[in-house]
Amino acid sequence: MSESPQVEILLIRNDPPCERCRKTRDVLDKVAAANSRVVVREITVSDPEAAQYGAVLAPMTILNGKVVAAGMVPLQSGLEELVRRELKGE
Repeated sequence: MSESPQVEILLIRNDPPCERCRKTRDVLDKVAAANSRVVVREITVSDPEAAQYGAVLAPMTILNGKVVAAGMVPLQSGLEELVRRELKGE
């Protein structure tokens, strides 16, 4: 079985990043550090890619293309559970 990344977490943040954006990045980095199959990517609300997610509230956390949090810092434990489910294919 390949150890290549299988879960992408995308952070859409303000530019410059607000306090919630910075805290969200910290949570995402901790989740990624705990699982080598997770990659974190970050874009700003002005990036054209953000429009496809209807980015209105920052920060937005998107897990494999699905919005899982908007305008708030996600709980690390909740995000870890979503990653586990995604890796299992649930």
